[in-house]
Amino acid sequence: MATDNGVLTGSAPAHRGRRTLLILFAVAFVPLMAAYIVFFFFPSLVPEGRTNRGTLINPPAQALELFGEGPAGVAEGKWTLYLHTADRCDQVCLDTAYLSRQVNIALGKDSDRVQRVLLIEANDLSPEDRGRLSRDYPKMKLAFGANLSLPPALPTKDVRDVIYLADPLGNVMMYYRTAEGGKPMLEDLKHLLKLSNIG
Repeated sequence: MATDNGVLTGSAPAHRGRRTLLILFAVAFVPLMAAYIVFFFFPSLVPEGRTNRGTLINPPAQALELFGEGPAGVAEGKWTLYLHTADRCDQVCLDTAYLSRQVNIALGKDSDRVQRVLLIEANDLSPEDRGRLSRDYPKMKLAFGANLSLPPALPTKDVRDVIYLADPLGNVMMYYRTAEGGKPMLEDLKHLLKLSNIG
């Protein structure tokens, strides 16, 4: 339909307006609906609200209080993985030492920023255990006479199946079960080393 000045009028502008309104509605509504469906019908796809893979210790425990003066002093100034054993290095001890070494190697150029300390409750090891550890894990430090005093936040069942992570200031902030370590521990360390200006 034409007017006196030749401008077309009619239903076309109204039709375009409705289409624009529908597009705006879809842009706002479709993502909301998709999020609703994923959240309620596919909860496994919802990302966790945390970035750490290990179990946080809240509040962090002091390595000095937790492990004793000797072991804590060995690890001063670096990110530290504390591995715990009793009076000899059995298969659990060797598995934990191997896992922590592989994680340390996988850090690449940042591997020197992390050290490993084997906490040994006894005051010494047998010549066989000592020889095996020094041969297979020459960079791992040994700390004898470890005095493991677990606060309530830490696991108390079979502490030799646990690797503790401490920051360079001596705060034991996280732990991993050996069976659950490996990649989760590596991802946490990479993230922490990227963010940290110390150690």
